[in-house]
Amino acid sequence: MRACKSCKALTELETCPNCKGPTTQYGWSGYVGIIYPDQSKIAKKMGLENKPAGEYALKVR
Repeated sequence: MRACKSCKALTELETCPNCKGPTTQYGWSGYVGIIYPDQSKIAKKMGLENKPAGEYALKVR
């Protein structure tokens, strides 16, 4: 599993399917699944309310 350095999306790919940014395999920790980003308080706190639903890393280095 890899995390995007820009939008924190978790993916198996080397480039992020959401923002086309680079991903890192080891530089992330924790994850959260967001089902309704526009209604989620956690998504709003993380700045993900305008992103698609999916799995996101809590911290990316």
